Amino acid sequence: MSKSLIYHTLINAQGEVLVNTSDKVAVSARMEGLARDGLLLQCDRKTLDTLIPRTASISPKQSQILDISFGLAEVGKIEALCEVISIRRLARDTFELDLRFSEVNDRAIHVVDSYVERNLRKQVGTAPN
Repeated sequence: MSKSLIYHTLINAQGEVLVNTSDKVAVSARMEGLARDGLLLQCDRKTLDTLIPRTASISPKQSQILDISFGLAEVGKIEALCEVISIRRLARDTFELDLRFSEVNDRAIHVVDSYVERNLRKQVGTAPN
């Protein structure tokens, strides 16, 4: 897989993501976008504090790993470990987490690749070759 610009392009993918905390508690967050290398989540302050407790900021040297699972239409359930790249505050009680896949099985990589490819082709309006 080459890491060109298309590799990082987010498609609009709405859905629920279950994140397993270090205490083995499943917390729900909202998926707002999906790319071949990761996904974008939105959550409230309480959920953020549960997912990443006692963390003032995220940096590449002190990244946080989250265990996630989510479903894609026509595809099924995907499970992966993701690294939190950044956290942005969108509103008073709305936060956006940018996640990158760090450990994913081969089937899940193929499924996400084909799902993103299909949806990008729909957006552009071209038929597959």
